[in-house]
Amino acid sequence: MSRFHHLLLAGLTASALGTHITAGADTPTQAPLPAIISQLGSENYAVRNRAQTALQQLAAVDRKLVLDGALDAYLKTTDPEVRVRLRSAMLDIVANDLRREGFLGIRMMDAPMRVLEGREIVRQRAVQVLTVISGSAAAEAGLRPGDRITKLDGTPFDGKMPAHIALSEYIRAKSSGEAVQLAIKRGTDDLTIDLHLGARPESLDEGRRARAFDEWLDKMLNGGQTDAPPDPAAPLPVPVPQQQLTPLPKTAP
Repeated sequence: MSRFHHLLLAGLTASALGTHITAGADTPTQAPLPAIISQLGSENYAVRNRAQTALQQLAAVDRKLVLDGALDAYLKTTDPEVRVRLRSAMLDIVANDLRREGFLGIRMMDAPMRVLEGREIVRQRAVQVLTVISGSAAAEAGLRPGDRITKLDGTPFDGKMPAHIALSEYIRAKSSGEAVQLAIKRGTDDLTIDLHLGARPESLDEGRRARAFDEWLDKMLNGGQTDAPPDPAAPLPVPVPQQQLTPLPKTAP
């Protein structure tokens, strides 16, 4: 029998047993979770990377199994790199459950206007578009630098907070793909633009991802469960996006 047929037969046998042929003792496989976690401490850098990838792939199949096992190993190991890799894996798993916040794709600043209503001149709050991010929902909808946004879904800014913060909170409270209508002042023209929000880039969400992980970890260390159902009687939390409070001009949602 040829070498090829020997390898083919061996592969079929291994597949039937629910395992994979390994290239060496330190190669990650579809072995039980502890075996994958143990390979995070391998002296071989490539093996450590493959083990971390295998951990993420297993999490897609059984999230709770991986989170529980990774947390247990994280608390027991004294290897600093294994701790870093386990924390990174757990953070990604927990953060993947976060709602994808809406994203408009502009840089902006407050631009209050004076408009004539009847015989009176009144102040109207607005957000001026400074730049439009290429490929964003704003770009696809045709927003331009200089446009002033005066209403969100037909509602003007109420003045309880700076208009750019109100716009940012409104967009982030929505999810990727949701429809939003913007009232625009472009020069002397009044326009209405309908668009579907994009997804907020992950690079802008590191703080949110880290907070979600820290909350999950705190709950687990205090006896929580990874998949505990929410209490329907509990009040919904009101998010306070502190990272929004930055000097003008700022990056919009």
